[in-house]
Order: sequence, then structure tokens, then C-alpha cells
Amino acid sequence: MIPALSLQNFLSWFVQVLAVACTGAVLPKIFRIRDPRSHLVYCYVLVIACVGLPLMQPLMQPWPSPNLNSAEAGGPAFRLGVNTIICVLLAGILIKLGFFLTGLLRIHHYTKSAVPFQVPKESILSSCRLMDPEVVISVSATEIGPAAVGWVHRTILLPSSFLSLEDEEQRAILCHEFLHILHNDWLIHLCEELIGACFWFHPAIWWLLRQSRLAREQVIDSEVVRLTGAREPYLEALLAMAGAWSDNGSMPAPLFFRSHLSRRMRSLLVDRPVSRLRLLASYTAMTILLGSVAWFAVMTFPLMAAPQTQKPAASEITTVPLLAEPEVESYEPGAGVIPPRVIAHVDPQFSDTARQSRIRGIVLLEGIVQTNGTITGVNVLRRLDAQLDRNAVHALKQWRFEPGKLNGRAVPARILIEMDFNLK
Repeated sequence: MIPALSLQNFLSWFVQVLAVACTGAVLPKIFRIRDPRSHLVYCYVLVIACVGLPLMQPLMQPWPSPNLNSAEAGGPAFRLGVNTIICVLLAGILIKLGFFLTGLLRIHHYTKSAVPFQVPKESILSSCRLMDPEVVISVSATEIGPAAVGWVHRTILLPSSFLSLEDEEQRAILCHEFLHILHNDWLIHLCEELIGACFWFHPAIWWLLRQSRLAREQVIDSEVVRLTGAREPYLEALLAMAGAWSDNGSMPAPLFFRSHLSRRMRSLLVDRPVSRLRLLASYTAMTILLGSVAWFAVMTFPLMAAPQTQKPAASEITTVPLLAEPEVESYEPGAGVIPPRVIAHVDPQFSDTARQSRIRGIVLLEGIVQTNGTITGVNVLRRLDAQLDRNAVHALKQWRFEPGKLNGRAVPARILIEMDFNLK
């Protein structure tokens, strides 16, 4: 039961996230949202909503199957397929985490081997006056950077080509990286990398993380232009650093500075202020539409809960099996009476408590097969477990028989039935 429900819930969640993410991708284009700061918050909310969808919806109870023990559902081939899928997902997560840790080690190596930037010009330092003085600025001989790395020991890595730039371009680059440090973007980036590693199999999660990185870069770009007032030198610095990096792509983790370069430059060139009223109206409408799509996806592809067998009260255990049916006149097998014959049966349910306790054995039942093929007056002659006894009685009442016969005439006949509960 659990593997089947887990696979079903995984596929349902996959479709739910796909529907929400696709809608979330289209809505900003329809409403023409060009404000990077609000779009960044929008992307973060989408990522949290998609990852947390299983926690934000009720679990539906599956329909009971009277003819199949749900705990034994699925044959060996199905279970093998489920186990294979689980192994592939776990292997992918481990591989992604391995690349992530390898990247962190390589970044550590780059920062240790870089040469400190000892004497920057006063015009360049003017952009750093309000920043943390403990930030280390280093020049990498391997053309790695620019990038702001580290959380406790923060470092700005600069490529050697940085030294050949004009003063305004150098100032814009340093301002960009210091803003990343002020915003704690390195820690956010690590969280995104971990989410991407855990959900590597879902393209919608990839897209959302890429959009959040783009929006974060656009926020930094707009702040750099506002602080320095040098849009053109900043654009030239972007192009210069991108050209320097194109010869060396060995950085293990995506660099903040060069990601989504073309879209960032286009955003800087067509930067237009947007009124708060328009943003509020747009995001309100987008929230309503996204909520509607999410509700429809959840209702269409719900997550299913594991069926649970309710424990009966003590009074029910002692009275219900014995007083369920009234006594009726019947014939005993033998003396010319042909015993009834089973023509349709239902397997009893194996309760979760009994399965965990590994209870196994046989419940002996007695009943009277009526002339219409049904059984009444069911009693438990040999008990096994309170809940298993009840399940056996419930299953036997659904059996159908060819009635017993006396001299060719159908008559009520008493019968003994053994219900076997055995863990397979």
C-alpha cells in the first residue's frame, strides 16, 4: 500500500507543481511585471509554495477495495519498478550534492590561492566606504570572478582582467559584489543549490530557481546604477567581465555577476518605474489566478492518505460478532444434506496493528448459508485478534454460496469457514 500511495502522491505532486509553475511563468508576462524587487519576492513565494504543496493540502482517503487486500496491492514487478524509481531519485540527489560539495571545495581553493588586492585607488574605495571592512578583496590568477563568496569569511574574487578596466568600471563591479554581501546572497544561493539538488528531477523547480537568480541580479543591477549613477560604464563592465569569463568556464558554482547577462542588460536599458498601485493590482490578480490554478490542480490530482483501520471500542469487540445476526433454523451437514459450495469470496483485510505486531493464524467462523446464497448468523468459534476477527466476519458476510440441498431442494445449512491471516 505505502509504495503505491507514495508513487501516486509523487506523480500528483509533480503535476501540481508543473501546473502552478507554468501559470506562474506566464502571469508576469501577461501583466508586464518589470519591477525586479517585487518579482524576486514573487519567485521566492512560488518556490516555497511548490516545495511545500504537500503540507498545504488535505490528504484524501482512497476508495476501499473489497476484493483486494490493499496492503498486498501490486505484484513483484510493480514493487521492483517503484524501488527502481526511488533508487534513481536518491542517486540523482546524491550526485547533485556531490557536485555541490565539490564546487564548494574548488571555490575554497580559489580563494586561498588568490592574491589580495592591496592598494585600490581612492575613487574605487569610495564605493566601499559604507561596506564591511572585513571583506577580503582578492585577485585570482585563473580568471575566476568577479564573485562574492563566503558567509562568515567573506571574499570578493576578481579576475586579473579587472586590473585593466577603467576606474568607474572597477567601482561598479566592486559595488555590485559588496551589495551581494550586504544582502547575504551567498547564503541564499547555497539554499537554492540545495533545493535544486533535492528536486533535480523537476524542470519547474529548475525554472523557478533560475528566475529567482535573475530577479536577484536585476535588483543588484538597479541598486548599482542608483548608487554610482554610471549606467554606461556599468554596462561596459558587464560586457568586459563576460568576455573575460568566456575563456575560462571552470567555476563550479554559478557566478552571481554573469548569470542571465543579456536579460539583465536589457532590463537596465529599458528600466522604467512602475507605480505601486499598478503593482498591487497586478499581484492581487495574479494571486487569485494562481490560487485558482493550484486549487484545481489539487482537486484534480489529490494526494492520497494511507487507509487506516479504526480500532473498535471494547464493548463492540465483545458484542458485535456474537449478536450481529439472529439465530435461524438450519440443517447440519450429513444425513442427506449436501453442504453449500463457495462461488464468490472476499479476502479479509489485514489490520495495520496486526501487521506491525506480526500476528498470523486462522480465525474459525460459523454461519448459516441461506437459500439465496447469502450467509447469516456468523459467529467466531476460534479467535485470533479482536480486529482480525471483525475483519474476518465482515469479509465472510460478502461471500456468496451455492446453497445446501436436501433431496434436491435448497435448504439453510450450517457451515464452518477458516479465514487464514498470514504475512507474505
